[in-house]
Amino acid sequence: MTINVLNSNFWKEFNNAINLSPTRTQDKLVILGELYRNCQRLEKDEIVKSKRLEFLSRTMELIGGSNYHSQEDLDIAAADMKIFSMLSELKPAYAIGVENKMDFGIIVFGHTRTEELENTLTSLERQNALAFTEVWFDGDQGNQTLKNRIESAVGIASNFPVKQIHYQRGNFGFRKMILTALLDMSRRYNNILILEDDCFPTRDAVSVFRQELDIIRDDPGIFSVYGAHFSMPSEQPLCSRFQGWGWATTSEKLTPILRMLVACYSLSEAAYLAFVSSALNDEVIERLEVTPGRQPSSTLKFFFAWDETLALLTAMRNQFHKPTPKQVVYNCGLGDNSTHFPDKPRFRNAPFNMISPSEAWSVF
Repeated sequence: MTINVLNSNFWKEFNNAINLSPTRTQDKLVILGELYRNCQRLEKDEIVKSKRLEFLSRTMELIGGSNYHSQEDLDIAAADMKIFSMLSELKPAYAIGVENKMDFGIIVFGHTRTEELENTLTSLERQNALAFTEVWFDGDQGNQTLKNRIESAVGIASNFPVKQIHYQRGNFGFRKMILTALLDMSRRYNNILILEDDCFPTRDAVSVFRQELDIIRDDPGIFSVYGAHFSMPSEQPLCSRFQGWGWATTSEKLTPILRMLVACYSLSEAAYLAFVSSALNDEVIERLEVTPGRQPSSTLKFFFAWDETLALLTAMRNQFHKPTPKQVVYNCGLGDNSTHFPDKPRFRNAPFNMISPSEAWSVF
């Protein structure tokens, strides 16, 4: 009886699974993993064994694994399916959200800059916002010099009663760290404010962002709110170019973009640049190139950057970004500790409007 049920229903369920949308690969794996476990329970029967081999072969081909042609391949096929099944149960953050999400969370990205991080966390503390602030640090991967510097910054964060500190030993690199944190936080929070350690929030930044999120929440044409203004005519009342220096959005708006952003990050550089080249038509360029002196295309055409790619994706979707009514975030990454921004007039003026760490409290 069991074999008859298996024969009549098994491939129907299998086909239902593989016919799911290509974007639902994780859902497929969950279903296929359960089918595999059902098949495994009946493996003593020779007829079921042959079905199991066919199932494993077709599944691995579907999700990009090896092909299996004989009973001798069965153990490897079973091991491969077990691995995919285990991975499917982890359910990446963008696949399935947590029920009863928390309302509002703040991401602060730290690394080795201690003064900037302390300024940012102190500002959030004065706004009573640390209870929903999570600080994320990339790791050192065994580099002792880097480890010492990161641990100094982690020590700074540990002096504040933040909700959580995420500190890993492996070195993801900043781009993957951004994606990892966004994926995780969008799964757990409905609304997210994103600050790098040098994005200094003014005295009422948190309340302003929360008010602005309420305004854009139900408008699909607006992706984000940002606090570090370009100070250019192109950003009033809305800006068609994303700003990554102190921004906020909802998990509902962020989730589909994150899937695309992860896909772009996963491409080879040659494939990514080919995608950018095909994406940059006249309409998209017109939306993107609205901040002369700091144009996204100056980066997009050469390598992947998370913020410029996000700008491209939202421009392709014809989405806008809303500046806060007044500037509530100042990038204080100007000066000797900066990788890209020496203290020169160019970076103090629009569209950068940067300040040095020592000037942060003058704008609080």
